Amino acid sequence: MTVRTTQQRLKHTAAYLTIALLFFLFLNAYLASAAQQPPTVANNTITIYDDQFGTNWSTSMWGDGFIDDSARNPVFSGQHALQIRLDDPRLTALRILASENLDPNAYQSISFYIYGTEMGQTVDFEAWDSVSITLESQTISLPTNEWMRVEMPLNQLETEWELQAFVFRNASSATPFYIDQIELTPKAPIGANKIYLPFIQ
Repeated sequence: MTVRTTQQRLKHTAAYLTIALLFFLFLNAYLASAAQQPPTVANNTITIYDDQFGTNWSTSMWGDGFIDDSARNPVFSGQHALQIRLDDPRLTALRILASENLDPNAYQSISFYIYGTEMGQTVDFEAWDSVSITLESQTISLPTNEWMRVEMPLNQLETEWELQAFVFRNASSATPFYIDQIELTPKAPIGANKIYLPFIQ
């Protein structure tokens, strides 16, 4: 009886070891494959502007300037782009406003395409909270007569307020520039890449 019980235990132990070995071989293959893939990003990108502004977005300008939200040439995608002119580099700014304030911890980045029309052209792009404090900023050196993709990270914003607006300001000249395809990318859901190991008694 003791011999039979011992043999059964050995068989069970061998079975568990075989399962564990197969599992860890699979896990190693999975991790090696995952290491070659880009980080998981939520696919529900929010479009702020693409031919027209989304229903939850509007613009506000202070100082002397001009905006045309249906410019036809140049265009990166679709039929229209934004034409922006900031006449006074010190005073003029364009705000792109969300109709409802946003969670500052919910987004990975904001991206858009920009087109310059003058050599040496620059403009600042900023993210503002609901009390008009700059949370993130980037000085953009515009390409001349071609489109360039710009992406500004939003994944480490520090504020006790909400995210409210994106701002173009401090232009180097009153020469127009163009913007197209503005998108917000949310952060990946927490736990999206978790791996749960089986419990073996």
